[in-house]
Amino acid sequence: MSRFFAVGMKQLFAKMLKLAIQHQDKQEQMQVNGSWVAINPSEWTDQFNVTIKVGLGTGSKEQLAARVMGLMQVQMQAAPFGIITPAQIAETVKLYVQAAEFKDPERFVSPEPTGMPPNPQAYQQEKMQQQQMLAQAKQQLEQLGQENGQLKQDAAQQSQDNSLK
Repeated sequence: MSRFFAVGMKQLFAKMLKLAIQHQDKQEQMQVNGSWVAINPSEWTDQFNVTIKVGLGTGSKEQLAARVMGLMQVQMQAAPFGIITPAQIAETVKLYVQAAEFKDPERFVSPEPTGMPPNPQAYQQEKMQQQQMLAQAKQQLEQLGQENGQLKQDAAQQSQDNSLK
């Protein structure tokens, strides 16, 4: 409904502009930013490019809080990969506090994130687990390389044996 009203207002003001251009034949004085400026509507163009953008609604505060919590979960999953900074997480928490209609988010979130994760021990454990997994993957790659080399040697030996027969 608001969109239709906005379209109607655009048409109304376009017609008012057209009438002002056609029938205003003398200069007028208008105060703009504290100073008087002479304007003459007959010098204006009669077409303006206007785009109407009407929001479809933001939903309730509970819906906003739920969307922010979903965003927070995604950020926490992406944080170990280094694509989310502590400042971005702090902004998300501030947005959640505002959605919960608290007036001062700084009471709940530090204005300057220190960069330390909320639980340093858990972060260190996760980092060590990742390093262990990386070491295991390297070891498996080395074993596969050795097995591949052994298979090549066996195949070469077998082809040599077959050529001697």
